[in-house]
Amino acid sequence: LVSGEFVISIMSFIIFSLAQALFIIIVTVLVGQGKQKFLNKVVNKTQVMKKIAGVILILTSIWMLAIFFIWGM
Repeated sequence: LVSGEFVISIMSFIIFSLAQALFIIIVTVLVGQGKQKFLNKVVNKTQVMKKIAGVILILTSIWMLAIFFIWGM
């Protein structure tokens, strides 16, 4: 409406709306594909992640015992 012509304003709005819709559709598709690839990689690395988590738990337990015995908490 700033241009002073109603038809040009409506056309500008329609073009803007279509561009935004196209952008959102593209982003949604890319995120969906990326999510699937990420999930496939995580599922393939489950055993490694379990071993890493186990090591972290063991180290944390040792650290907590050391704090308990050294500082008497």
